[in-house]
Amino acid sequence: MVATFDGKSVSVPDSEVTALRIFTDMKLLSYVLSHGHPAVSYFIYSILYYLNIVDTVLTFIVPFALIAAMNFMIGRSIYLFYARYRLQRRASGHNSDYKKSSGEELLA
Repeated sequence: MVATFDGKSVSVPDSEVTALRIFTDMKLLSYVLSHGHPAVSYFIYSILYYLNIVDTVLTFIVPFALIAAMNFMIGRSIYLFYARYRLQRRASGHNSDYKKSSGEELLA
């Protein structure tokens, strides 16, 4: 390929032309992303806006919801364990006569 630099024609191999095109495309993309082409920047900022909302929900709200659910389950299990314990004590008749269950009749 023949390229013109400063009014002089220079023969450039095709591999270097391809590398130059890739480099130019990368510089153009970098410029557009940094300076903000209206169509591209609106698209990118709209994606970043929704990504920010999703990130906020995932990092702040979900962990607190999981902690609240975990605390509820732990409290419920402790209450049910104690309720079952009380029910078993009541069903076995331990509370009907405290002297018999405590062994005080043996001392008298």
